[in-house]
Amino acid sequence: MNQAERAERYVEAIHSRVMNEYLRIINIPVDKKKEFARLINDFLQWISYDGGSKNDFYTLTWPRPA
Repeated sequence: MNQAERAERYVEAIHSRVMNEYLRIINIPVDKKKEFARLINDFLQWISYDGGSKNDFYTLTWPRPA
């Protein structure tokens, strides 16, 4: 592996880490950004999703036939 490939892999690793931690939307100030887990939890509360439902064995999956 040459230096250019190593640099490219390093940049990809940094970008994936940033995407896992923050939702990157243009024109949102840094102080308004949230951690990814908190953003997901806030969204689930906003749509009134009950994450603790014991009747749903397929939580947070794609829709499936009945």
